[in-house]
Amino acid sequence: YMRHLFGYIHINPLEIEFPNWEDQINNSSVNMKKFLESYRYSSYLDYLGKDRIEKNIINPENFPDYFLNSQSFRDFVESYFIEE
Repeated sequence: YMRHLFGYIHINPLEIEFPNWEDQINNSSVNMKKFLESYRYSSYLDYLGKDRIEKNIINPENFPDYFLNSQSFRDFVESYFIEE
């Protein structure tokens, strides 16, 4: 449960750019991915290992053991809006 909560928290910014993002899966998946990777007000970037000033208030070292690394975290988050 907590693993999904952690992932869901990081897709919340999609609501800003894609209010009905669940209905746009696959049609806008590439744009959703780009948006999440450029939205600087989310700790998503911190957990991907990207540098940003806001990183000073969070410690990604305390990354939950739900994911092996930043790539497995990215894959998990993207699985919410990219169907294979």
